[in-house]
Amino acid sequence: MTEGTPVRRRKVSVSGFLRIEGTEGNLADRVSEQIRGRIEQGRIARGERLPSERDLADELGVSRTVLRESLRTLESLGYLEARVGQGRFVTDPRETFHSERLIDDWLRRNRSLLRDLVELRAAIESQALRGGTGDPVALAEELSAIVAAQERAIAEGRPDDAAQLDTEFHLRLSASTPNAALGSLAAALIGQARKAARATYRVTTYTEGSLGQHRAILAALASGDRARAATLLHEHHVTRSDQVATYLEREDPDA
Repeated sequence: MTEGTPVRRRKVSVSGFLRIEGTEGNLADRVSEQIRGRIEQGRIARGERLPSERDLADELGVSRTVLRESLRTLESLGYLEARVGQGRFVTDPRETFHSERLIDDWLRRNRSLLRDLVELRAAIESQALRGGTGDPVALAEELSAIVAAQERAIAEGRPDDAAQLDTEFHLRLSASTPNAALGSLAAALIGQARKAARATYRVTTYTEGSLGQHRAILAALASGDRARAATLLHEHHVTRSDQVATYLEREDPDA
């Protein structure tokens, strides 16, 4: 290769993906899980470019709307990077927050946005849970598997998985509302916070506190007290925001 010749990034073959059969479950989640699995298994390498949206959607058998939702999720989790005019490239999620300094820097740069987002989530998610329908005890049984998996992820040092399970926990809590607009708003806010979850779940004190509050919400639901669980959910967001702020102020020269 002569000096100045641009490096060509290998493009992933579209033929390696499996079609999404049936309509059970969230199609966007199923798509993102398939792509994420291929990346984690090393079948798609860091730096490779994904096929075009049209080709990939056709191969998977889903709409481009579903595909875009999946790709945005993977971008927020650090598995993909969108480059204007070039497409989407595979990245290593471990490199986004591979040091405490990078975590701190990202949280400080986004502190104001995160505070506003948490305030909205506290109000919207707690209202969605408070006005939800269905048996709270059954909901607790369903959520217990998520909390147990999160405990294992934390104990085994897998913060990205713990953060993803945090997202699933909150999405499931909000999904019980019969108010479609409220549920959609809650899901959108939770989706916006995916990257923040990945950062904060690398802070040990935050992780331990968050898991403890998840257990408390679960216990309230298991006792049949949906209103109590909603109050604890609101407190969960507010106190987690305060704890991140306290964590950052420990070494912040402007504090």
